[in-house]
This record gives sequence, C-alpha cells and structure tokens, in this order.
Amino acid sequence: MPAKYRTNTKLVNKPKGVAARNAGIQWVRDFAKQGVLYFMDDDNTYDLRLFEEMRWTKRVSMWPVGLVTGLALSSPILRHGRFLGWYDGYLAGRKFAVDMAGFATNIEFLIKVGDVSMPYRAGGEEEGYLKSLHISYSDIEFKANDCTKIYVWHTRTSSPSKGSRMVMHSLYDTTNIRKLQADIVIEPPNEKNNNLSIYDRSVKETLQIK
Repeated sequence: MPAKYRTNTKLVNKPKGVAARNAGIQWVRDFAKQGVLYFMDDDNTYDLRLFEEMRWTKRVSMWPVGLVTGLALSSPILRHGRFLGWYDGYLAGRKFAVDMAGFATNIEFLIKVGDVSMPYRAGGEEEGYLKSLHISYSDIEFKANDCTKIYVWHTRTSSPSKGSRMVMHSLYDTTNIRKLQADIVIEPPNEKNNNLSIYDRSVKETLQIK
C-alpha cells in the first residue's frame, strides 16, 4: 500500500490488497496471452466447479458468494436469466455491487481493453476495477446455474453472521434469490423482523432494473 494511504490517519478504512492486485494485473498484461483472471483470497473456501465454469469466461463472468456482509450472501439478482440488480449488504450506489470473490475476467479481453486497474478506494475496489473494463450489464456472463448455486464462501475462524430475513421478501419471488435462500442460515424471527414490510425500501434499492 502506498504511504499516502498507509500513513493517512484520516482514513478509517484502508484500501488493503490493492497494490498486490494491481501488480498482478500488470503482470498478466505483460506476460499472459490467454486464460482467466480471478482474485482469490486465503480466507475463502472454493468448490472446484467454480473454476470449471469460470474458464469459459468470454469477457466478465459473475456468481454468488456466501457468508459475506450482513446478508450472508452477495449475488446478482436474476429473473429468468434477466439481470435485475444486486443482493449485497453494501450497495452504496455502486454500479457493480459485487464481492471480490464473485467475478472473473477473460485475459484476452482485459488486454484488449488496455488500461485496467483497481482504485485505492476502500469499498470501491471491485466497482472501480469493473468500471475500468468499460463493460455494461449485457456483457456479464452469469455462472453457477444462473446464479442459483454458491461455489465460494467467505470462511473465517469467527462465527459467521446469520442472513437477514429480508431474503424472504415477496419481491424476490421468481428470482434466483429465492433459490439461494435455501443455502444460507437466516436469523430467527422476532417481533420486529417477522414483519417483512420493514424491508420494503431496502429490497427496492437492490432492484436497480425494474
């Protein structure tokens, strides 16, 4: 991490791992000719099917990630294969509200684009990288059976948080989120969260395309 970020006491959240990833991107641009670029992490657990599917990426592919954020899930929202938005605990107005473990890039495509990098912006690393590829939603290839399967999880030594009951909201009916619901542990009901209407606003924010 450059010193201007490492020593800046005003930055509460530091953009960790960006320097290493940008170095990796540059190495790929300099020495690779084909294949797929994927940002792995030592605190994730992977199903081998993920690598079999991502190898066919033509531009950018995406899929769900389990045990991440307060929702215990990060995923594109699809209905009959059509992109609707992002189910993620950190939307923050991001065009691509994805987790670092939830996408891969075709190397030939990356080289063709040219100046691709990840910004030193905590919480905006993924979006910044994907924006530098100049892709649109129609360019994304959705893997893991139209994002209905989880092949990568954020596994740590600490106990994972339970998923929000927001996942049960009726607006997710007929989407892939309803199928993914079966693969996450949901927080138990109480007097407040048992009324799913409290999530109306949050759910509508996840649905960027109506």
